[in-house]
Formats: sequence, C-alpha cells, structure tokens
Amino acid sequence: MDEKTTLLCSPSQANTAKLCRRLWGFRYLDKVRSAPTPGQAKGTALHGIGENWLRSGEVPPDTDIGQRFLTGIHHLPEPSPDILVEYGFLFEDGDVHWRGFVDCVDPTGDMIVVIDHKSTKNFYWAKKPEDLKTDTQGIVYAKAMMDKFKVDVVEARWVYYLMDGQPQSRKVSVILKKEHVEKEYKGLKILGEELLETKKTTTTGLDIPVQYPNPGCQAFGGCDFGEICAAKKEGKDMSDLLSRLMKMKDNGIDQGVQALHAAVNPPTTVIETKPEPVAETKPEPVQAVSSEAVETPPEPSKRKGRPKGSKNRKKVVEQDDAEKIIAQSQDTTLETGVEGMAFEKEGQQGKHPFTLYIDCIPDSGATSVNELLEKAAEQASLENDVAHYRLIPYGAGAGALCTKFKELCWGEDYIKGNWFMSSNNQLHTDAMPALEELAKSIVRGTR
Repeated sequence: MDEKTTLLCSPSQANTAKLCRRLWGFRYLDKVRSAPTPGQAKGTALHGIGENWLRSGEVPPDTDIGQRFLTGIHHLPEPSPDILVEYGFLFEDGDVHWRGFVDCVDPTGDMIVVIDHKSTKNFYWAKKPEDLKTDTQGIVYAKAMMDKFKVDVVEARWVYYLMDGQPQSRKVSVILKKEHVEKEYKGLKILGEELLETKKTTTTGLDIPVQYPNPGCQAFGGCDFGEICAAKKEGKDMSDLLSRLMKMKDNGIDQGVQALHAAVNPPTTVIETKPEPVAETKPEPVQAVSSEAVETPPEPSKRKGRPKGSKNRKKVVEQDDAEKIIAQSQDTTLETGVEGMAFEKEGQQGKHPFTLYIDCIPDSGATSVNELLEKAAEQASLENDVAHYRLIPYGAGAGALCTKFKELCWGEDYIKGNWFMSSNNQLHTDAMPALEELAKSIVRGTR
C-alpha cells in the first residue's frame, strides 16, 4: 500500500474528522495524539478482562473493574472457540482502506452478532438503538461482517459498563439490514475520499480550514489544540505554530497512548456534552431508595403528572388484587413523591414476621437485605465451585441464590421487622422470589 496515495481509515478516525477536520489533521497528519485519561485507562482494563473471559473463560478478577465487567457478562456469548475475539478486519474500497478491531463476533446463532464493550461515566451518554443505526462504528463493523460471512443482516450490540458508582451495565442493540448499511456507508465512503484528498494535498492540520471555534473545541473536556488554533486565527507566524505542534509531540503528550491508538478503535468513553437533568423528589410517607442497578430495566411509559385522582398514600388490598395493582403502579409516573402499595400475605405469620419494602423505606426505618444476600451469594458460589453465583451453569445462579437465602432465613439468622430492597439491584432482583415468598407483607414504591 502506497501511504501517499492511499488512506488507511477507521471508525474512530472518521468520527474525529466529523467532529473537526483540523483535529483530524493534527492527529493523523501531524501525528500528535491526546494524553490518556483515567477513563480510557479503566476502559482499556475492562476490555482486557472481557477479552480473557471470551477467549478462555477466565473468571473476572475480584477488583472494581472486574466487578463492573461481571454485571454485563450475561449480555455476552459463552466462551467458545467458535466466537471471534478482538477480531481485526481490513477491506479496501478504492484507495480508501477501512480497518477495525471488533471486540467480539458471535457467529454461532441464527444471526451474526457484533459486540462492542463501552465504558461510560453515566448511562445518559449511552447510545440508543436509533443511534446505532447511523453510528459510524456500527455501520463499518456491520459491513465488514456482512462481507465476511456473506449475510444480509447482523445484530450490532453495544454493552455499556458504568465506571463510576455502583457497578451497572446496559445492553443496546439493533438489527441492521444490508440495504440500510450500504446506504449509510455511502456517506462514509465520501468522507473517506475527502480525507484521502486532504492527505494528498496537505502535510499539517494547520493548513486545514475550519470555523473556529466549533463544537469540537469543547468535546472530551476541551481540545488540546485550542491555543494553537486561537493563535492561528490571530495570524501568528506559521513556523511558530509548527514549532508548538512539534513541541507537543516531543514532550510526549501521546506517550503511553500509542498502543491505545494503534488499535484503530481504542476503548473510548462516550462524548459528554451536557449534564443529565436531576429530578428532585420529596416522598411521603415512605422514602425512595437510591438506585443500585446492575442492569437498568426498560423505561416505563412516560406520562406527565400522575393519574387523575391518585394520591401519595398507602393502599391495603387483598392478595387476589395485589398483582394487578402492583402492575399498574409500576407504569405510573408521579410528579413528585413515592406511592406505596402494601398487601398482606396469608400463611406467613410464623417464623418470618417481616415486611419487605421494595424501592422505598418507611419513616421508621428498615434494614437492607444486601448483607444477608451477599452471604447467601457467597455460599451458593462456594457450593458450586464458581467465583460468582451468576456463573453457575445453565442459568441456575438465581435459583441457587434463592435456595441459600431461604436456608439462612429458616436458620438461626431469620429476619424480622422492616427490610428493604431495590428492584434495580441485580442481586436483590435475583432473590426477589424468595423474599416475596417469605415476607409477611410487601410494600412497593413507584416513582
């Protein structure tokens, strides 16, 4: 390949060019890269754990990053020699050659699945299925796999791992058809040809005209080249600006990240451009439990305000009507507060006189089920010789957890009084059948 007349392009390179052509020039013509961030380092570590798991079934380490990866393990295929891990591809389209590295390709099912690990500080920045339909990375990956496997449809599946706070994960996926992929790729083909032409006629990003400032100036917390662009706009001497660029490179702004960028699509954190709005709530008569989600459930239907005639009060109902009322309550969005719905359970007056509060806490207080559940999870793991109860084969992890929890409850350490759980915590929801079976009464909170 003649480097002067061809362009080796990638999804990350194309996205950089879409953001700012001059930034693309600084990175890929002048070869000055951005300094690594703590988020990128965490993302790289998570990718390594994911690679080891998918290649050999190596259990994630008992570290913060390992626990974060573990929350998304059920979105991934079982380790197998039939799946492709860190799969590199290259396809030529004229003088523009596209390449990338797919975290995982699963060809074992009815449909080819392309999987990518994503680290993020907040799920607010996670792409939605509609976003994936036009995502550069998704389109290029889909086209490459369609060509390789001679298929007309693939699933693009992005698994997001929350890197701050309580470990959580979220899967975002979309089915991509060949006709749609080829249509979207036409725009990328044009972009690639434009970048190739720029490469042929330009030697430095300083010569690439852009509107300054532009949205790219504030992306990723601010552009490293802002001062240089500002100086260029002021008409500073070109040799001085080039000297500044070379100094940035010589000072090692990209030291330690060359390997990160050597893989064309390095693990990235989603671009953050605006804060997530936070809604204030003042629940009465019970207090909302903070979310500790491992996997966020589907968003409820959004209706402004609360249903006509509803009030923030407890309702005591017969068991026959409980499931219906609970189902209704889960689809209700209140302007403020928490609506508690309680029901009494027959036949639970004996050894376990406790009330289970789900997503709410009474004014008198309650004890979290988490400590006892963690003990049950540990015992289930030890008895099945796995590092985590969810790694028990054939999806039997939740059942084993429930069994051990009930054994603990029927022993000397039975529970009583008020206990609370979060429906957004994977450990809690896995044990919910046992909790609901043993509880004398249940109070459910809805936001």
